[in-house]
Amino acid sequence: MPFQAILCIFINVGLRETINRAAGAMQKSQNGGDIPDKTRFARTIGAVTSTSVTFGDSGWFKIATVFMPQATSTAVIKLY
Repeated sequence: MPFQAILCIFINVGLRETINRAAGAMQKSQNGGDIPDKTRFARTIGAVTSTSVTFGDSGWFKIATVFMPQATSTAVIKLY
């Protein structure tokens, strides 16, 4: 089958739209450089970069738990 016939098959089954969408998609090689609003993206995936907390009373408040497995050097902080 010649190359043109194969290309026509792709167009006929609607792959042209898929190709166009993939061309405009975020690229892994950009490492997030093509994310237009990085703060909003971080909040959307649950990786809030900062937060404000207001308490009405004085005293001690538990606002986070820090977990750091001994085998790693990564700390996991869970905010309440």
